[in-house]
Amino acid sequence: MEELYFLNYFGAIYRKSQLYIKAALADRNMSFSEAMVLIYVSANPGTIQDDIGTNLSIDKSVVTRSIKNLVALGLLTRTEDSTNQRVKKVYATEAAKEFRIYWNKLIKQWNETLLADLTPEERSIVVSASYKIKTSAITADIQEEVKKIK
Repeated sequence: MEELYFLNYFGAIYRKSQLYIKAALADRNMSFSEAMVLIYVSANPGTIQDDIGTNLSIDKSVVTRSIKNLVALGLLTRTEDSTNQRVKKVYATEAAKEFRIYWNKLIKQWNETLLADLTPEERSIVVSASYKIKTSAITADIQEEVKKIK
């Protein structure tokens, strides 16, 4: 396998995973983006919208729309920051707990499907390497990277 196709591999995994999650959420009136926001907020209570977009690499408008819909579903709340009224902190509600349980089952099942042909050692290597790659992607300065190819 060539490194040249590396991004294609991750792209295919991401697109198929998105379809899987979308199908699993069809009866819950929730989009893929909303699920990602809800899980992020659950793991990072009191986070702010800008941090959500940055850490999930999604557009601010998608974050805003997702939060609005999740608040309407009773899964998130927004509160004013006591030191800066323009900043809204976001929290998962008690009702979100049931979704997190479902999410963990959903992800566990998909991971089993994706990693089925790997040994325990290969699984560990793939997960560890993927985390490092994700960190590199998030911290990369896109403009600087583009300059390198010109």
